[in-house]
Amino acid sequence: MRMDPIQRLQESVIDGRTENVRYRQNQLQSLHAALCSNADLICNSIAEDTQVESSNTEVETEYYLSTNAVKHFYEGLGFERSINEEYLVATGVDNPQRKVGYGLVIIRPTTHTRLYSIVCPLAAALAAGNIVVIELPDTLLKVDAILKDILPAALDPDTFIISAKFIEDPSILSSSLLVDQTSVSTTIIANSLSSQNKHRAIAIVDRTADIDCAAKAIVAARFKFQGASPYSPDLVIVNEFVKDEFFATCSKYASQMFVSGGKAKRSRNNAEAETRKSFEDAVTRGQLSTFGFADCILADVTDSTCPVTEIKVHGCYLPIVTSTSMVDSVIKEMKSSLLAAYIFAQPPEAKFLAQHLKAHLTVINQIPVNLLVGPAAPSGTAMEYKYRYSSEMFSISRPQYISALPTELSVVDEHLIPGWNANRTTKAKQLRSLATQKLPGTGQAQGLEHSGAGDRVGTVGVGKES
Repeated sequence: MRMDPIQRLQESVIDGRTENVRYRQNQLQSLHAALCSNADLICNSIAEDTQVESSNTEVETEYYLSTNAVKHFYEGLGFERSINEEYLVATGVDNPQRKVGYGLVIIRPTTHTRLYSIVCPLAAALAAGNIVVIELPDTLLKVDAILKDILPAALDPDTFIISAKFIEDPSILSSSLLVDQTSVSTTIIANSLSSQNKHRAIAIVDRTADIDCAAKAIVAARFKFQGASPYSPDLVIVNEFVKDEFFATCSKYASQMFVSGGKAKRSRNNAEAETRKSFEDAVTRGQLSTFGFADCILADVTDSTCPVTEIKVHGCYLPIVTSTSMVDSVIKEMKSSLLAAYIFAQPPEAKFLAQHLKAHLTVINQIPVNLLVGPAAPSGTAMEYKYRYSSEMFSISRPQYISALPTELSVVDEHLIPGWNANRTTKAKQLRSLATQKLPGTGQAQGLEHSGAGDRVGTVGVGKES
């Protein structure tokens, strides 16, 4: 009888087949070689899916970042280092950083920049020593068809498969790590790395900002990759003193982009249509005015209660709202949970703005293009700024200790462990004496305590403010 593919993978988890670092290195070598030898096929499929030329820089960018991710995780593995760490306890040394692979990892990729969204978490999971399933149901995407041929041929069938259906069996999911890039839920499941796709990204342009730098970065981030990246800014809050200059500079760069690069392509789902309707309704209500060419829309929001200031934007639409000061900018978004905040300002002003925003990621005076490629980073874990995923995300901590605890902790052993001390009453009094010792002083002169209130929003006399 033929064994169920998932059962075969589960047996590989039990066997510990992926624990050997040489095995992981070989898998990543094979993955990288397969991507490189099929470069033309892969890039052509991405171009066909996104309806652009195969030589398009966005296509080449996604392909480069995908192979670079494999390289990154491969270079993070070291055979000699792994052997040394494995035998630390045998030599009498603690191994507090020891980690092992989670076991079975299921990747449910987003459609945005599909290649990178698949390859990056795959490489991270392999590097951490996991067995991997990628869910690729039948679609019209050409890149899926290519990967269904390339990946199974490159990777060990006992530790990797592609599933043509979504895995919904609770017994499998409960013992697996689910990488869900399609999630729209705000609930974080314990054994999942879920992208929070409804959280917005915003940009704040202060009066101290380099306007040309800000406009160039924001326009590229909003309009590149068909405006489909979860990290494209959904709203720009610009100081009223520089609004006209900023709007004019954005118009300049947007026109240059579409004159040289052609029309923006419509996304295939309904999200872009919903965004377009929201903007059209706002125009009808007189809440904003728009300027556009090709499929690129710049919107001057004149009513701060306009619904487009609170939606997740899909497509090439850039709403711009005015603020009167740094405090006003913060107040507009201080209650929001943000996927990202891009702040364009001088460092002191940027520090003030950043500390009051609840953003998973804050970036100052730049929007790196690599952020636009791939899914939203998983919530509930530290943000991996460069690659979105890390091998640590796919690992479980399994520390090993052989050294004795420091005296301040081991002192209690002689009170509770039989045979260590006969005179327990006297020792117990000594323990009370240790417990009630005063903490050392802060080293701060009396009367100079700082509560941080001077940095809080609404405090009078914040200092230089825009």
